[in-house]
Amino acid sequence: MNKSNKMKHFRLFLCLASTVYATCIFAQDIRSSTTGFSFGLHGKFTDWTSTSNFVGSLDEDDPNGIGIGARIAYGLNESFSFYFGYAHANYAQNEDWDQYTHQLLHLGLRVNFGATLKSLRPYLQAGVGQHTMKIDPIIFGNDFSTLYALKMNGIGGEAGIGLQYFATPSLAIDIGVFGRFGNFSGITLNGVNFDPETSTDFRFLGLEVGVTYFLQ
Repeated sequence: MNKSNKMKHFRLFLCLASTVYATCIFAQDIRSSTTGFSFGLHGKFTDWTSTSNFVGSLDEDDPNGIGIGARIAYGLNESFSFYFGYAHANYAQNEDWDQYTHQLLHLGLRVNFGATLKSLRPYLQAGVGQHTMKIDPIIFGNDFSTLYALKMNGIGGEAGIGLQYFATPSLAIDIGVFGRFGNFSGITLNGVNFDPETSTDFRFLGLEVGVTYFLQ
C-alpha cells in the first residue's frame, strides 16, 4: 500500500471516529427537551376559599379537594411553551353531598429554565381559566324546607411554579404549586339564574404531581 492510500485510509478513519464520538457525546449530553408537542397527566390536591357572604361557610365545610387533570402543550423553543388543559376535582370529602365538584379549562404560557444538558428544569407559568363549581344540595337563606343545587361559573387568572425531572429526554416527572383566583359571574340555583348582589370571589391553591411525555 503506497503512502497516498495510507493517508486516505487514515483520514477516513479519523472522520468516522470523530462522527461516532460526536454522536455519543451529543446523545449523552441531551438530557431534556421542552420543544414541540407534549402531553401530560397529573393528580392534584387543592383547597379553595372565598370572602363572599353569599358563599357563606361552603368553603369551610369541605375546603379540600382531590382530582386529576390533563394538559397538552407546544414548546416554541427550550424557554417558552403554550399549554391548554382540563382538570376535575371532587370536594365531597367529609360532608354528605350529592355533588361538590370543580372543573377547570385553562390555557397560558410556561417559561422553562435550564438547558438540555440538565435533567432538572424549573419553570414558571401564568394563564387564564374558566372555573365551574357545582354544589348540591345547599340550604339558601332561612328556607330550610327547600334544597338547592348551586352552580357557579367564572373566569380567573392563574400563576404557578414547578420543577420537571427528566427521566429520559422525552419523559418528565412534573411537580408544581399553583394559585388560581377570580370571581364567579354566572350563578344558578336549581337551574334558575340568580344575582347574589355581592362579589363572589374565589381562590384555589393546589399541588399537582404528574408525568409529561414530549413528542420529539
